[in-house]
Amino acid sequence: MKYTLSFLLFFLLSSLHAQNEPWRNNYRQVDDFQDGLAAV
Repeated sequence: MKYTLSFLLFFLLSSLHAQNEPWRNNYRQVDDFQDGLAAV
């Protein structure tokens, strides 16, 4: 449950950053974040 909340928080922050950054860079950040969760 904690991981789900963390991911939702990260997704909201990413959405806010997406307004200032290209979507491609934002998508790469989400990909890296998911890889980090998978590693754990």
